[in-house]
Amino acid sequence: MQGAYRFFQNGQVNLETLLQPHVEATLERIKEQRVVLAVQDTTSLNYTRHPAEEGMGPINTTQDGGEGLLLHDTLTFTVEGRPLGLLDVQCWARDPEEAGKRHRRKELPIEQKESMKWLRSYRAVSEVQALCPDTTLVSVGDREADLTDPQVATVGLTEAQARIQGFDVAVANLSLSYVPRAIAARDTRGLIKLVADDKTDRLLGAHILAAEGGEVIQTAALAVQFGRDYGFTVGGLRAMLFPYLVQVEGLKLAAQTFNKDVAQLSCCAG
Repeated sequence: MQGAYRFFQNGQVNLETLLQPHVEATLERIKEQRVVLAVQDTTSLNYTRHPAEEGMGPINTTQDGGEGLLLHDTLTFTVEGRPLGLLDVQCWARDPEEAGKRHRRKELPIEQKESMKWLRSYRAVSEVQALCPDTTLVSVGDREADLTDPQVATVGLTEAQARIQGFDVAVANLSLSYVPRAIAARDTRGLIKLVADDKTDRLLGAHILAAEGGEVIQTAALAVQFGRDYGFTVGGLRAMLFPYLVQVEGLKLAAQTFNKDVAQLSCCAG
C-alpha cells in the first residue's frame, strides 16, 4: 500500500506516462487488422460525495451541483467488436467560474471550447493511421462530434439537385468578406450560396458556411418554405428590411448579387 502511495505522489507520474505503454501495445494490435473502428465518447466521473474532494469541477447542471471530472477516450475495436485498446484519453475538470456561461460559446475559438476534445481524438487517430498504412482506421463519434468551424448550415435544394429536377437554375455566391457583421467580428471565413428558379424567382435552397450559420439558416428556411407555399421570391428577400450589423443581413446581400455587384455597394446597402 505504501508503494502505491509513493507511486501516485511521484511528480513524474501522469496520465500520459501511464498510458504510453498501453497505446504502443494497441498500435501493434491495430497493425494486424485491415479495418479498425476508433470510437470516441465522453463520460463523467462523479466524486460529489468523495470525502477528500479536491481539484474537481461541475459535471452536470449548476442546479444539480454534481462535481467530478470529465473523461473523453478513444477506444479501438475490430469490425466484429473485439476491443484492441485505447489510443487517446483526455481528462479534465471544468472551471467552476465558467459554469452557466454557455452564451459565451459563440465568442470563443474552437481551441478554447470543450468541443475541441473531438478534434484532439481525431488527430490522435490520424497520427496512428500514418503509422499503419495497411490498416484503415475509421473515427467514430455520436452527433455531438458533428461540428465545423465556421458552422455549416443548409436548407432546400443544392444547385445539382435543382438542375436534376429540371429547374432553370440561377446561383448567387457571396463571400463573408462583404457582410458587415463578419467584417466587424473580424471573421470573414465562409460564404453564402443561394439557389433560385430563374423563371419564377423562387428561392430553392440556401447553403451557408459562416459563424452563426446555424441561426442564419432559419430565415433562409422560411424564405424557401414561403416561396413554395405562397410564392415568396428572391426579389422579396432583397426588399426585406434587415437590422444592420447582424449576420442574417448576409442573406439580403446574397440575394442582391443575383443582379448587382455587391462590391460596388456601400457598407450600409443592406
